[in-house]
Amino acid sequence: MTVVEDLDKIIIETAFNLALENGWRAFSLSQLAHEVAEKTSMSPMLVRAHCPAKAAILSTFERHIDSLVLAEEIQFTEQDTARDRIFEMLMLRLEAMQEYKPALARISRDLALDPFSVLTNGPTLLLSMSKMLNASGHSTTGLVGVAETHGLLIIWLSTFRTWLADNNPDQSLTMATLDKNLRRGKRFLNRFKAPLSFKLNPMAKT
Repeated sequence: MTVVEDLDKIIIETAFNLALENGWRAFSLSQLAHEVAEKTSMSPMLVRAHCPAKAAILSTFERHIDSLVLAEEIQFTEQDTARDRIFEMLMLRLEAMQEYKPALARISRDLALDPFSVLTNGPTLLLSMSKMLNASGHSTTGLVGVAETHGLLIIWLSTFRTWLADNNPDQSLTMATLDKNLRRGKRFLNRFKAPLSFKLNPMAKT
């Protein structure tokens, strides 16, 4: 890994440990910078420059998970449906997040009181969903692509909440929720695409 990648991972792990100890809102960026500085050769000032806000930590975490998932050599077959492929991508994403699950549970509770971090991290998470769709063979261009990306974000957030509370070793509750959400999402997308197709081709049969 590069120095930057190493630093990002150290910042994530240090911030998440602090969140586990006292809560996401309790620790200061100055405290984080000093703890990271002790683990690296960087000064606290440089750490602060690299990580100017807690929202940036969450965005860095999302990109870190993206890189782990996309580094997997996933072999899809012709028998795999579009839903099968995106199901696999999102389950891989949750698997990559497993070691951070306790911290994520604590952070998620605290984020209810930190709307700035939630809003700021939104675009990064949306981009992550676009990456997952592209990796599974979906196009994210055009109106339908935009709708699929935003729809997948809703599916992800709903499934993520279930995953946080799912203590089953086989993640059966999480998988059931994801499957249900993907089926619902497909029905909604089909309703969205129908009038769009008619507008693009008004002579199409109904």
